[in-house]
Amino acid sequence: MSNAVLDASKKDEEATAAKLSLPNAEQKKYFLDSATNFVIASLTVREFFRC
Repeated sequence: MSNAVLDASKKDEEATAAKLSLPNAEQKKYFLDSATNFVIASLTVREFFRC
């Protein structure tokens, strides 16, 4: 499961880099969404290894 989470995080990172040319307001929303996804993935991996 952790590999799937890390792969999804990597794809999200690549998509973030591709979206750097977006207008400012849309860019901020996209980065906030990406950060949220990263936090969720990090917490999921942490909980997975805690068990």
